Amino acid sequence: RVAFENAPIGMVLASTDVASVVVNPAMCAMVGYDEEEIQETGIWTLTHPDDVAPNVALMQRALAGEFDSYQMEKRYLHRDGHIVWGHLRGSLVRDPSGEPRYFISQVQDITDRKVADDALARSEERFRLAFENAPIGMALIASDQQLVQVNRALCTMLGYSEEELRSITLRDLTHPEDIPAIQA
Repeated sequence: RVAFENAPIGMVLASTDVASVVVNPAMCAMVGYDEEEIQETGIWTLTHPDDVAPNVALMQRALAGEFDSYQMEKRYLHRDGHIVWGHLRGSLVRDPSGEPRYFISQVQDITDRKVADDALARSEERFRLAFENAPIGMALIASDQQLVQVNRALCTMLGYSEEELRSITLRDLTHPEDIPAIQA
């Protein structure tokens, strides 16, 4: 009980039909509701509607005996309306005779990571679009001078296909008199 109450991550104990739940203070803080409110409204009201079915499916599979534990990333709905991303690790606890007793879940807040991943993906997409659509020839070149990525403008400028350019090195494209400058 002490470990449950003082855990730094959200924890949920739920009956197999999820009608009865107990949550720890970290889970309450994660979603902005107190334990009594969560017990009254039910755990599914905290889950993003698109994530309820996948979560239920995993729980049903555990109840069917396919596995005793599962993991998923899911969205929770914070009281103030923002999304909280959680990495849920759920386990089905059975009694000595093998009958399902309850689910115990640990939920780690991964919102910061998901926000950073999303920002990185948007940044990479902006770079990709700028690179591909630049009006000047551009290439990404490895330390061994292999052309890793080229844009259409470079292909047009040099008269090679993208595949041809990726199969040669910068040295292959460089005038012999300019090779010492590139090597430097």
